[in-house]
Amino acid sequence: NNIITYTENGETASKMVLDVSQHQGTIDWAQVAAFGVDAAIIRVGIRGYGSGALVLDERFVENMEGATAAGLEVGVYFFSQAINETELLEETEFIFEAIAPYNITYPVVIDVEKIENDTARADALGASERTALVTLFCDAVAARGYTPMIYGNTYSLFSMLEIENIQDYEIWYAFYNDYLYYPYPVRMWQYTANATVPGIEGAADLNIWLP
Repeated sequence: NNIITYTENGETASKMVLDVSQHQGTIDWAQVAAFGVDAAIIRVGIRGYGSGALVLDERFVENMEGATAAGLEVGVYFFSQAINETELLEETEFIFEAIAPYNITYPVVIDVEKIENDTARADALGASERTALVTLFCDAVAARGYTPMIYGNTYSLFSMLEIENIQDYEIWYAFYNDYLYYPYPVRMWQYTANATVPGIEGAADLNIWLP
């Protein structure tokens, strides 16, 4: 079924993780759980890449409640467009307030991506500046007792960030293939954006959580 797993001594040692946002629409979380998904990383919100406004994902509460009711473990991710430390800390406080009612056992993730075919307010940041902000995010998350994680693909991790300076944090790597190409330790690998998952209409992202 195009599901990638990792085995040790003949037994599956990895976890199947789904990540979702409002773009997946209404999700039947019972079907998702029955399919074998162990955990969900749910988008908590974004900072608009043009407006700079902090926006809660329209289905954040619905997805958090549905996933946890179905017995899945949960984490969250946030699409950042902070351009300075003040904005970055605004983002973390926004996240902490939103997730306070829930039992977060998977990471709190900062999503670092290039905006394709458009300009974004954070485009002017250099790799060292963006790395400093990402590090501040991770340290703020850890200080609240959550596990920080950085999401990115080859371009964002190696061109937008200083990869050698983020090795102390968990990495969630997006690389759509049936093999993993990444020369550093990685905790979670997003290997497809076109999975078929019962309970979700249309294509879904699937990830493997590595031991």
